[in-house]
Amino acid sequence: MESKVDTGPIIIEENFPIFDEDSVETLQFRSYVALLGIFQKFLTGYLADIDYFHENFPWEAKPYTKRQLNEMQLVDAELPETELLRRVKAFAYPGYPLYIESDSKKSEFGTKHDSPLVSRIFE
Repeated sequence: MESKVDTGPIIIEENFPIFDEDSVETLQFRSYVALLGIFQKFLTGYLADIDYFHENFPWEAKPYTKRQLNEMQLVDAELPETELLRRVKAFAYPGYPLYIESDSKKSEFGTKHDSPLVSRIFE
């Protein structure tokens, strides 16, 4: 067990497609399906005495810190449209709204579930 999150060895990797119309929820569902397949593969291999720990899949990206994720939830009018759309798509999930800061006040931008502006992006 590693002391930090997402730093231990990757023993099994499963890829699945990510589509332009995907939301956090559809990716979450697809990752759960992939996770069940990984679990079945690992358990079958474990029972057959396969050593998955000799595999060495590299981490392709550095994990974000909680602070970095919180900073990405704050948007402003200076963001390019492509970055704004990217962030809306990433945070359009209940409990993870985007925020707009104006005059030192932070206002919730909304999620696809409660904001007409955000829901148009997913049409």
